[in-house]
Amino acid sequence: MDENLTPTEIFYKMRNQALNLEPEDIGVHPSKDLKHVYGILMEIGHPDGVVTLIVLADGTVSLYYENGGGLIGAGGEAEVHKAAEEFLKVVEGHHRHFQEAHVGKLPEDGQVLFYVLTYRRGILTGEASETKLGDKTHGLTEVFFAGHNVISELRKIEEFREAE
Repeated sequence: MDENLTPTEIFYKMRNQALNLEPEDIGVHPSKDLKHVYGILMEIGHPDGVVTLIVLADGTVSLYYENGGGLIGAGGEAEVHKAAEEFLKVVEGHHRHFQEAHVGKLPEDGQVLFYVLTYRRGILTGEASETKLGDKTHGLTEVFFAGHNVISELRKIEEFREAE
């Protein structure tokens, strides 16, 4: 990582790297469980900035905070890996609900934005308010909760590391 970059610049660099990945870059191919999807970014807007969860079919799981920090490379942890695999399967099952993406936009406070990396359709997107997703009144509610399950597992790791 470049020591001259601010935490916000690092956030954007990592986010852009994920959004510009091709499946060949990470050595993944369509499979029985993931015929269309090889990754997802779930971004949640908060007053202090955006939180971005990145899950890729190669086992990569990372959580970045726009204002600095995060958790990189947690996909090797058994419970995180299990939650991430389930998240990708849920996204796979909903991939038709996403639209062509205009990449670059970040969610506003209270909004959730999904960027789905697909083998044949490029990057797809979907968005909704956190309230609608939480109230289960949106078609992407299941995707949202599967992503939050990954975040919950990541937070357990963060709490464990902080306790050491």
